[in-house]
Amino acid sequence: MTPSPTKELMSATPTISRRPREEFAEKGAIIREVEDGVRCEQCKSDCPGFAAHDWRKTCQSCKCPREAHAIYQQQTTNVHERLGFKLVSPADSGVEARDLGFTWVPPGARASTRINRYFEQLPDELVPRLGSEGACSRERQISYQLPKQDLSLEHCKHLEVQHEASFEDFVTARNEIALDIAYIKDAPYDEHCAHCDNEIAAGELVVAAPKFVESVMWHPKCFTCSTCNSLLVDLTYCVHDDKVYCERHYAEMLKPRCAGCDEVSLWPPPNQSLCIAPPIVYDP
Repeated sequence: MTPSPTKELMSATPTISRRPREEFAEKGAIIREVEDGVRCEQCKSDCPGFAAHDWRKTCQSCKCPREAHAIYQQQTTNVHERLGFKLVSPADSGVEARDLGFTWVPPGARASTRINRYFEQLPDELVPRLGSEGACSRERQISYQLPKQDLSLEHCKHLEVQHEASFEDFVTARNEIALDIAYIKDAPYDEHCAHCDNEIAAGELVVAAPKFVESVMWHPKCFTCSTCNSLLVDLTYCVHDDKVYCERHYAEMLKPRCAGCDEVSLWPPPNQSLCIAPPIVYDP
């Protein structure tokens, strides 16, 4: 048995790192979502295809939320580009996902055996095999957990000019302090999962997050958002008060989100909607 470091040797807080600004891409977030005319997964044949409302994040045809539709990317989705990060992470696997039959593989997996070990621990319906429901689920979760209007000013339709600088400051601070991409590794010693608190044995495949010290690890199926409990898509997370969240719910802890247009609001008080519209309800 390989014990973990003693509590006395651990930092007083498990979060440790800050993303350097030189790791940000000069072009910012690159988002290539296709939404016009895509089918609705919620009401199926009752919807002729997504038609964007002028200011609500709903479909004019069926009134279902935008995220309930089969939104997809024009090219293979890379979360580094979507987040506005350069492709320089040392955890990058160097493995071509499509050559192995997937739309995505976890960073840190430099061999197909490790990739299979990781996916074997996830629900089968969430494994992003090419052409599978898992691949479609991943596309939906990228759109929902990493909303484009949170990532780039270009995709904010209702933000007033006087609040644009505040939005950019929020994005920069979040990207440096809270937002990052986890990776997989073999546990270097016995530890307990940061989510379920069950034992992790030395050598077991785990998820590690750069913004936490080495002794903080998760079972692959336990790396979930602390608010919605969904598996964190492509291991992308935000940290707040030593817990992990998807970007959507991280943002909502700090800024109110308009229930109508689904954009983060910089001036209304919490729980007040900027647009007069019924709340968007979506269970991914």
